[in-house]
Amino acid sequence: MTEPSRLKVEVNDPQIKQTFSGHRGPITGLAINPNSNEIASSSEDSCVKIWSFKQDKRPYLFMGHLGSVTELCYSPNGDTIASSSKDETVKLWTNTFEGRSVGWRAHNGGVTTISFSSDGSYLLTGSEDKTLKVWSVSERKFEFSLSGHRDWIKSARFSSDTRMIISGSDDSEVKLWDTSRQELTSTLFGVEGAANAVRFHPDGACAAASSTDANIRIWDIRSQRLIQLYDGHSSSVTSIAFHPSGNYLLSSSLDSTLKIWDLRQGHIIYTLHGHEGGSTAVAFSKDGGQFVSGGIDGRIIAWKTNIMASTPETSSQANSKTKSLNATNKLRKSQSLTETIKSEKTEEAKLSEDLAEPLNKIVSQLNVITKAIVSLDQRVNKFEDHIKRISDRVGVVSNVEPSAPLEEI
Repeated sequence: MTEPSRLKVEVNDPQIKQTFSGHRGPITGLAINPNSNEIASSSEDSCVKIWSFKQDKRPYLFMGHLGSVTELCYSPNGDTIASSSKDETVKLWTNTFEGRSVGWRAHNGGVTTISFSSDGSYLLTGSEDKTLKVWSVSERKFEFSLSGHRDWIKSARFSSDTRMIISGSDDSEVKLWDTSRQELTSTLFGVEGAANAVRFHPDGACAAASSTDANIRIWDIRSQRLIQLYDGHSSSVTSIAFHPSGNYLLSSSLDSTLKIWDLRQGHIIYTLHGHEGGSTAVAFSKDGGQFVSGGIDGRIIAWKTNIMASTPETSSQANSKTKSLNATNKLRKSQSLTETIKSEKTEEAKLSEDLAEPLNKIVSQLNVITKAIVSLDQRVNKFEDHIKRISDRVGVVSNVEPSAPLEEI
């Protein structure tokens, strides 16, 4: 947390509630039950664990994956936990002490990300095989797949209305997909390095991505314009989470810190310490009153958010607190999220209107080119297979001994 010798902890500062230890590897995923009574965690030790906030209750251990568990999530009612693994499978666990599960092989490569739709009807998975897949939960049935990334997919999420999917990949691209048409709609440009985590803003108007270049970017979905860039971390940003109010963003990084960003003011308000080594995962509770973090050290920390009870800070107070946390010298001034969306009469907005049409044409052309490249790649593969078959036939013919010449009569 904040250094007590340099900054007195205030009543409304985030505070550590509990810590949990028991995994034998780095934490890869965290989720708080919708009822806010327990935490689910996944780890490189191939296990899923359920931790109760009641200290007298022992954690549940779910075992069954044969490789690192990469991510997990609760169903909207909290009765089911879904997990993804490097063993190419996904599992659905009943949230009971017995932890019964059903699983299936979902991809031709490690499954790197998993999430439920908001109504719990569908499951979204992404993989090292560069594809996204959507599954029916009730029937455990494959619905459709999406292709377009050129490298491993690291993160993917449904929008709140399930009409869109956002995905991030090692190919440095963040993509938006239409679930009804089952196709790519746009690519959000600007990411440098792999996109580690992607999330929709609670109001659905914006989307965020964190990356290995230590930055967090936020785009307006409608205009596909980059509207905020946060560069307060000094190493790869491993995970992000929007506060349910939509006013704050929480991030974890391999620089060992957690940061809370005020999206209305466009700056950092807290830098928190607690993990030895990199911080790898974060998640808010449904009501936003608490959040959890996990790290390479295998520990899980439950925090009391407190920021919802705090009064709005003046800019001088925010700047003072930020300086005390040694973060202002790393921040880039960015536009306020609210101002950027609502204000359309600023000079920048006027310039954007002038550029909107050519930029939209460029984006449209790039999408066409991307689809053409994918189609061309498929044709090249078919052509190579055809050449191979011809080559095999020629090889067979060349191995036949020539017949003896006819004798002269």
